[in-house]
Amino acid sequence: MGYPEEVLGFTYDPSRWIRGLIIDIKRGNFLKIDKHKYTRVAYHGSQEMSSEARKALYAQTFNKKDSFGESFYINMDTLFQIVDAELYSQLI
Repeated sequence: MGYPEEVLGFTYDPSRWIRGLIIDIKRGNFLKIDKHKYTRVAYHGSQEMSSEARKALYAQTFNKKDSFGESFYINMDTLFQIVDAELYSQLI
């Protein structure tokens, strides 16, 4: 079908992602935030980011945002997006 060989070897793990995550497509990060907009967990692709790296990117800016409606944030709010998230995480 014209896919690169690397993509054909991807495997799908339905337990890796959950609804409620935010995808920062500008940086390739998956974020789990709390009700105060503090980033609790962050992954770059499928690799968990260290606390220091996560805080360096998000601790200063996220509490100042009203929402994550900018074009480079995607809210994962449906089960259908989990398949997309898995593919995206492996492409990063």
